[in-house]
Amino acid sequence: MNSMPNADAGRYAFFGRNASVLLDIIRFAAAFAVAATHLPVFVIGPRLLPPQSGNAAVCVFFVLSGFVIRFVTVSRVCTAREYWIDRGSRIYSVVVPALLLTIFFEGAAQLFHPAAFHHFAEPYQWSFVPGQLASNLTFTTGYWGYGATPLSNGPFWSLTFECVYYVLYGLLRYTRRLRWFLVPLILLMVGPSIALLFPVWLLGVLLYDVYNRLHARRAGIAISGVLCFLAVAAAAIFRHPIVHFLTITDVTQRRIAAAHLAASLPLGRHLFHEASVPWLDRLSISFYFTGTVLAFVLLFLLLSLDRYVPNMPRPAAARIRTVADSTFTLYLLHAPFFVLVFTLLGHPAPSWLLGGIIFAAAIVLSVVLAIQFDALKNWMRSVLRRRFVPTTARQSV
Repeated sequence: MNSMPNADAGRYAFFGRNASVLLDIIRFAAAFAVAATHLPVFVIGPRLLPPQSGNAAVCVFFVLSGFVIRFVTVSRVCTAREYWIDRGSRIYSVVVPALLLTIFFEGAAQLFHPAAFHHFAEPYQWSFVPGQLASNLTFTTGYWGYGATPLSNGPFWSLTFECVYYVLYGLLRYTRRLRWFLVPLILLMVGPSIALLFPVWLLGVLLYDVYNRLHARRAGIAISGVLCFLAVAAAAIFRHPIVHFLTITDVTQRRIAAAHLAASLPLGRHLFHEASVPWLDRLSISFYFTGTVLAFVLLFLLLSLDRYVPNMPRPAAARIRTVADSTFTLYLLHAPFFVLVFTLLGHPAPSWLLGGIIFAAAIVLSVVLAIQFDALKNWMRSVLRRRFVPTTARQSV
């Protein structure tokens, strides 16, 4: 593997303060939407957001992730070792504490009020937990549709997708000949459910490259504005056919695949008699529609904010960043936190007022914990860089 620093880093656009704030707001809003789609399980009352909001929010994460990773690796001097250290410390500084807290929260809930716990969370055997932890710590759960999220913490499913995409991008950027062998091999190994959503993540990579090109052009905003208008208009005009198409494919895609495999493969009828194929479990065509519209809208907003809107005051931007830095923590901890609090309460919240208060408590807890996890991340990076990166090559990623 080659460690290739980016000698042309100075040619790439850096975000203005407003653009950075916009990205912060969007990523926190996505975590907020995921948590909000899970809260109705614990509250008596109508849903505030449609169930599809959770999937749309994960799609937002994928696009933003590709966008930011591309920005980091092309706009700063970043070697292969620094890239792997940066991604590893970022992920594990949150994932390890989140897994431990998931076990603590759900274990305490089951201990203090077993009946209420089984009302809010699916029963499980503690003997399965070590295997769940191992597969989620190695990000191998979900390969070909097999594996389990840790306890009742469903949002963990997307981490395998994210980490596979980090590895694929790292190989594509920092290796030469081996990438043409390793990338297809990994895509085959993880299965079609993960592989078929990789282009959505790559859409974020492409978005940064287009943003960088248009940022330096006078007509950049006009071009992005036209693209944004066309994308939004097409989504509005064809909304009902698109929704109908997504509904049909969401319901039938696995059944169609299972029926085809049952008819064409030896022993297929025995293997797929329940008309389902686990390796299509997380495939969602809706990600392509959501990601495309998001990319065009975000491109226009970023370019417009950079050029026409006065910079937000630094103190306000810093406060937004503090809250937004809790995004990852909120995403991974809201589910077990809800299970613990509502189990101790003994019943669902009778109104959205109490549900909103507990939701706000989850956000506050996430902000506080995120500060500690960030310190852990910095410590991990420091240790790993001293061990693996030469002093002359160290850069802040």
